[in-house]
Amino acid sequence: MNDEIKQIAALIGHQQAQEKRVAALIDEFQRESALLSSQTAELAQVISGLYSAVRLSVS
Repeated sequence: MNDEIKQIAALIGHQQAQEKRVAALIDEFQRESALLSSQTAELAQVISGLYSAVRLSVS
């Protein structure tokens, strides 16, 4: 019975470690997603500016 309890405790510890890792990965994903959204907005502004500059130079 003692070995079974140790195995259960080890499994619980492993599961808790996995939960922490998943939470860390989710946090990292959310940070990267926010950064990507910001960069996408900046890129859209640059493209708009380039488009406007091209239209002015053609006119």
